[in-house]
Amino acid sequence: IVANAPPGLEYMFLGLGSYDPRIKSWEKGTRRATEWHTPRQTLAVARATWGLREPRRDRLRLLGRHLALFLRRQWSLGTGARTLDSWWRTLRAGADRQIVVRDAGFEGLEGLGNPVIRRRRRQFESRQDEFLRTVARNARQRRPIGRMTRVNLQGVVELGRVVRAAGPRPILLLDPNQGTWSGVGAEVAGGLPLINCDDPERYPELFDPRNRFDASHLNRAGARLYSRLLGDLFVDILEGRGS
Repeated sequence: IVANAPPGLEYMFLGLGSYDPRIKSWEKGTRRATEWHTPRQTLAVARATWGLREPRRDRLRLLGRHLALFLRRQWSLGTGARTLDSWWRTLRAGADRQIVVRDAGFEGLEGLGNPVIRRRRRQFESRQDEFLRTVARNARQRRPIGRMTRVNLQGVVELGRVVRAAGPRPILLLDPNQGTWSGVGAEVAGGLPLINCDDPERYPELFDPRNRFDASHLNRAGARLYSRLLGDLFVDILEGRGS
């Protein structure tokens, strides 16, 4: 992106991916790729997966799925990846269902034409109390970041150094999720300017179910609030007031 960017690119936002070793639904059916792709990150994934309190057989199955996703990323432009993807797609679900998910995507959330997204919305509507309890617990604990998040952070910081060497100024941005990253502060950002909006205490409006599509995504009203807030926080960094 940096190499092909126009000369006027001055800033670049870098995000931090979340991680759950129990990848049992292909990222809710969207088949998005995993965040990790280096051998070091993949090793951390394997360790976290093996440490689950799951039967040995299930852990081995999960490790195999993680390895397959890693290989898809590594050889995404080669024949091996296409063969693996075709085999894996056939194994996991019928071709018709995959085409529906791929073509519908996240377009037209109001219409909810994608059955996977429609189901996600219904689940959130029935579990809003659970969502609020999770947010409140995360805000209260402000727990330190775990090993997998630390590995992901290190990768983002390394990427930030590459971006900065190429010219643009990188900014670490944590989107509103469930307060999972509320404990992430400037001390672990590796010197990158940090905008942490995953903080229910500072930005409670972003965690109001009325502004959410589901537990991980804002709706249109929430997106408008977030856009204004992000603009204000970006100005603070431009003027030297940000973290």
